[in-house]
Order: sequence, then structure tokens, then C-alpha cells
Amino acid sequence: MRRPFPGPLFPIAAFLLLAVVVAPTAAVLCAMPPNEAAASFDAAGRSALRVSLVASLGATAVATLLGIPAGYYLCRLGTGMRAAAVFLLALPLAFPPVASGLC
Repeated sequence: MRRPFPGPLFPIAAFLLLAVVVAPTAAVLCAMPPNEAAASFDAAGRSALRVSLVASLGATAVATLLGIPAGYYLCRLGTGMRAAAVFLLALPLAFPPVASGLC
């Protein structure tokens, strides 16, 4: 069974999304040479960049290690149990760490 082509809207939306993502990135990269950009970071800037990179890599690793098994488990649950499990898995997204007393 073949799916019908979604029409001209999909390629136009994909092109606009690509333009919105690529254009600012290209503008930033063309505005300053990379060695000049790296030299402009002071110690605080390098420290903040390191913390951001470590946090994002850690969050990606945890989400991958826990999310893939959770996805496989969710696809095998019944409809009612799946709704409850998705609710429980999404609940931490509704409460910021400060509100839940973690910070």
C-alpha cells in the first residue's frame, strides 16, 4: 500500500524549517573566524560552555539509556496502562526542580 504524497505543503514546510535552522547558524559562523571566537571566551565563558556541554551530554545519555527501554515497554502495554505510564513518565516535565524541592 502506498501513501499518497502530502502535496506541496510538506516540501515548502521542510524548506522553511531548514532555512530557519541553517540561516542563523551560517550567519554566526560567517560573522567571526573560529579562532577569534575561541579567543574571545574568558575563563568564565569557557567554564559555562563546559558545564553546558557536560550537562547536555549527560542528559542525552540518561534519556537514551532510560527512554529506549521505556519506549519498548510502553509499546507492549494495553491502552489504559499506557496512558497511565505516559502520564507518570511525563509528570517530571510538569514540575520544575525548584517547585519539587530538588534545588
